[in-house]
Amino acid sequence: MLDRLAFALRVAQKAFRASGRSPQQLRKRYAAAQMGRLVGDWFPVGTDVNALVTRAAPLVRERTRQLVRDFPAFARAANALTTYVVGAGIQFQSRVLGPDNKPHKIFRTRIEDALKHWMDDADVSGSAAFSQHFFELQALAKRQDVEQGECFAVFRPHHEGRRAYLDSGIALYESERLASLNVKPLHGNLVHEGIEYDARTGSPLAFHFVEDTLIYKTVRVPAEDVVFGLDRRRPAQMRGITPFAPALMLARDLAMTMDAEIDAAKLASKWLAVVKTPDVDNFQKDRVTPGADNKPLEMLENAIIEYLNPGEEISIQSHQRGGESFQSFCKFIMRLIAITADIPYEILSGDYNGMGYISLRVGRNDFAQQLAPIQSRHVRHFCQPIFRKVLDRAVLQGRLDLPGYWANPWGFQRGVWICPGMKEVDPLREVKSAIERIRAGLGSPQEYIMERGGDPDQVLSDISAWKQACAEMGLNFEAMLGSVKTAMANNPAAISPDDKSALDPPDDADDPTADAATEELQ
Repeated sequence: MLDRLAFALRVAQKAFRASGRSPQQLRKRYAAAQMGRLVGDWFPVGTDVNALVTRAAPLVRERTRQLVRDFPAFARAANALTTYVVGAGIQFQSRVLGPDNKPHKIFRTRIEDALKHWMDDADVSGSAAFSQHFFELQALAKRQDVEQGECFAVFRPHHEGRRAYLDSGIALYESERLASLNVKPLHGNLVHEGIEYDARTGSPLAFHFVEDTLIYKTVRVPAEDVVFGLDRRRPAQMRGITPFAPALMLARDLAMTMDAEIDAAKLASKWLAVVKTPDVDNFQKDRVTPGADNKPLEMLENAIIEYLNPGEEISIQSHQRGGESFQSFCKFIMRLIAITADIPYEILSGDYNGMGYISLRVGRNDFAQQLAPIQSRHVRHFCQPIFRKVLDRAVLQGRLDLPGYWANPWGFQRGVWICPGMKEVDPLREVKSAIERIRAGLGSPQEYIMERGGDPDQVLSDISAWKQACAEMGLNFEAMLGSVKTAMANNPAAISPDDKSALDPPDDADDPTADAATEELQ
């Protein structure tokens, strides 16, 4: 006991002596923890992440939506993220293997066809005539993730009388639909912001949604019927918040500054003349027509000569505007918004002025690196959970014949989601680079096709169908393609149409059909 007391006294004495150290001594610590005149009022209070998000999320969410509606930069950021993450749709490709560990083509075709069939009538939020395709629901879910930091997809039965592949589809719910009042959890479970959790494990058990907003009628939906995704930034975070939050105040200030500058431009386009005269009564009575509010008005027209009375003078008022400094300021704020939204400034602003191939390529590479985890999270939190639930329901309802599914569901759920890719900045350079990479064994054709957002199986099928169509028409597929030399591809205008050396000879140079086709191309 005495040893502990002595230790506590030594710690207290050491802390007391440290508090009296000079500023030079204190600077040896973390500069970010210094206290002084310039940072004395900067003392954030630590708080639980869930309490912080609960208090801030509703207002931040509504402010974000308002800026997306009214501020062009935020609307562009939301559209760009949705386009680059989802595009025309994130496609699924089955990778089921057979007992011999080789691709099982029959099961792959069945699974992909079943999913495509369900995608056509996946939306249960409206009538059949106005329902959205699953690809459109993917984009809507990503937009919800951008604006509110989370998305909810609820499996619900189709409306009575609607014929569909499965008896249920999904409906997307906004965050404010989660009920916080009149919620009755089961078995003493915990409820936080409308989500019911297991008191022992903390896992979600059910979601309480407001079904009827007029009478505030709530409904309890089991967790297995809900797909809930959020970008968790801190451990134990239960609810999401928009990634645009750090840029909200900047965007609002920029929007207000732009409005003021537009008003100044309108004012500067007009002349404001002030007439100074010692005889005010006679001047206004003889020369000025009263306006609607009985205030004297006079128009200053172009190309006029005005004769003034003795003692009168006219002074033209000027309007000061921001000029180049305003453009630099807007560009700086737009760059900060682009950083927050994880998209390049050029995509946010549409300004590619002064950019060359190298800078464009570096920017695209950085963007692709940032985009990969965003796309993966959308697949893991939205696409893949929905696919698994759809596959379970298809097998249960007898719509899909997969023998042995329940013994090993994961083996049948194996697959990849093909996200939209990016087109080449310079197709000639990048395609040649990809070919060299494949020849060197550093990549595969499948990898290159998927990087561009294509389906390798579909590409092979299309090529096979095209070859067959060429054969039926008596055409040589390889000869028709030809091989254009780099010089001609780089500058075709500099090569004469009669220069036969501009084309590489086909591999089958001995084939007379190929020679005829090559001459025709030349």
